[in-house]
Amino acid sequence: MMPFEFLILPFKPLFSGFGSMLTPKKKDGMEFSSYKLKNDLKTLNDKIVGLGFKVYENFKDEVGFLTWSATLA
Repeated sequence: MMPFEFLILPFKPLFSGFGSMLTPKKKDGMEFSSYKLKNDLKTLNDKIVGLGFKVYENFKDEVGFLTWSATLA
């Protein structure tokens, strides 16, 4: 038992009643499944890799390095 907890005990039921009012409600239609998150991360990763490749190819072109003449995607 914490020190001075006896002062809070009479008001504990009052505070527990406010807990339901302060918790956010679950919205309908907003389901986050692990499959959806994995799919979103995969598409995000593919976009990042593609953009990184384009930036690197443009850098090589500006500096004068050899670049591919055709796209690899």
